[in-house]
Amino acid sequence: MINILDDNLTMKSILHAEEAFLNDYLESQQNINNSLHINIRQLVNSQVINNIEQSKKFCNDLFNINKMLNRSNANISSIEQLINSFSLITLEDTNYKSKIENYNNLYVKLFDKIVKNTNALENYLKNCPTSKKDVGNVVEEVSSENTLLISEIDDKVVLPYTLKELNEILSNNPDKYKTISDVINNIYTKPLKYYHNSSLSRFKEAFKLVKEREKGTFMQALDLAFELFSNYNLHPAVISACKNLNELDVYLSCLEYNELNDFHFFKTIFKMHPLAVKPESN
Repeated sequence: MINILDDNLTMKSILHAEEAFLNDYLESQQNINNSLHINIRQLVNSQVINNIEQSKKFCNDLFNINKMLNRSNANISSIEQLINSFSLITLEDTNYKSKIENYNNLYVKLFDKIVKNTNALENYLKNCPTSKKDVGNVVEEVSSENTLLISEIDDKVVLPYTLKELNEILSNNPDKYKTISDVINNIYTKPLKYYHNSSLSRFKEAFKLVKEREKGTFMQALDLAFELFSNYNLHPAVISACKNLNELDVYLSCLEYNELNDFHFFKTIFKMHPLAVKPESN
């Protein structure tokens, strides 16, 4: 909901925060919806039916997933209604206060149901009757979105992804990938030894960032590659994780001023072996 104030500068800040909240909430609901579609696919692909009891169970599971999908679709529709109502609010309009009141009334009407549906959907995903292992992976992967994992313990690097990206790849390549884990393992995961030579890896990843993702010139790619070659505080996997130069520039600035908590494009998790401690000699 939006508190109505007379200070236009404060109202701009309030409206900006409300818009960000609605967009983030819509994205989270779309992720839940994607998870349900994946679970339907897993149920259909993995279910073995040899007798009446198994047939009944399959129908029951499918009915429950469909019921959850209807709740999810209702949530998305409600949030889109709120976004449409919010889009009518502009401070330049002399009638903006009445439009905020209309938005608040719609918010009161819809949001309690949205929250109840969301709680039911999250509980369902945690205890989904399809393969527990697969569903567990789906829930865990949702929570691991936008995370760069650099793990000595697992000897691998997992680059950031979103569930939306995973689901699109899965839908577009049904013959190549069967599960979300297949997509993550094949596209987003690299062995740690890929970055074994840090300086050379920084050079190569910086060059690829400019040339392949930014479509820059050869000399622009070479300039950045030489610039980062000796930046020993920068793990080369961070360059791989950045979608564009802007993300990398922000990361380098945060790194320089020791303010990595202010970097919000993705999280970085390091899983390292504990340091061996030499026993003190008498």
